Formats: sequence, C-alpha cells, structure tokens
Amino acid sequence: MDLHPFPSSGMNFACSFGIFLRRSVPTAVKRLWTKMWPSICWKRQRQYLSRASWKELVNINSVGLAAAFATFFGVWLGHVSVRKIEREAANLWMPALIALALGIGFEAASFLTSSLSLSAMYGILGVTLLWDSFEFYRQQKRIKHGHAPANPNNPRHAKILAEYPNAITVDWLKRDPRGSAYSPAELASMKESAK
Repeated sequence: MDLHPFPSSGMNFACSFGIFLRRSVPTAVKRLWTKMWPSICWKRQRQYLSRASWKELVNINSVGLAAAFATFFGVWLGHVSVRKIEREAANLWMPALIALALGIGFEAASFLTSSLSLSAMYGILGVTLLWDSFEFYRQQKRIKHGHAPANPNNPRHAKILAEYPNAITVDWLKRDPRGSAYSPAELASMKESAK
C-alpha cells in the first residue's frame, strides 16, 4: 500500500509507520502522530488540502501578488511623479499636502476594508504617498546641490539657480553613455554649456 507519490523516498517509511501506529497503538499516540507529522504523509496532506477551502488557499497567493503589484506601481509612480511635479510646481506645499491627504486616505481605507488583498494594496500605496509628500522637499534639496536638474522656467527654480552655484539645468539621466567615466573637466564643461 503505497501512499506517497515517490515510493523510493524515506517519506514512504514515515507513511507506513503512521499506518502501523493507527492499527496497533493506543489513541493518544495516534493523535500525537497525526498532530506532529501531518506534512510527512501524502495522505494527510491530501486530507488537509481537501478540508481547507479553496478561497483560503487563493487569498494567500492573491495577497502576495497584490502587494507586489502595489509596491512596483507605487514606487514607479512615486518616483516619476515627484520628479515631474516638483519640476513644474511653483509652490511645493500644495502637492505635498495632496500627497499627504491621499496617503492618509489610503491608510484609513487599508484599516477599514475586510479584504486582505485590498488592505495590503491600500497600505503600501498609502505609505508610498506619505513618503512622497516628504520627498518633494528632498528633491528640492537635490536641485540645490546639483544632483537633479532645475527648470529655469519655474520661478522657484530660477531663484534656486540664482542663489546656489551648484544648481544646474543639465539632466544627467539624458546624456549619452560612452562606457567610461567623465573627467571633472568634462563635467564642468557640460555644466557651463547648459547655463
């Protein structure tokens, strides 16, 4: 009587031992065996899976998929939107306040929904939006240090360009890669040609 799908493995012995215990050992030992080793015997695994509802098994997978999607989408959208909105906004307090309000709203929705998948998605997107509200001001500091390009058509950026000598209009992400590092003199000439 072979209950395990791989008869040559050591698991077959464990299943056979479980059958022996069921036939010859008192009930207390039988209970102990079935509680301690349910995953060893293939028959026990089949019984467990048949008792577990399909919805429970699918929810575990859908939560992971929903969390992965929300993380990828939230980080991508947050990165792109912070760069674009900060470049165009004359005042940062309004986009930061909107991101803060949306983040708090998503966090409240994650607490109020009964679906685990939606709760995970709302929670991840909420935290991402809360972080983005803080990231608008960090992007402005990057512009002041010359790590991100300034928009000369934006009055706030024009003021930054006038006050901070390290601020530049060169977008370092839009240059052609050449396979070797740029020298400091080449970087300085690129900055000067953009001003």
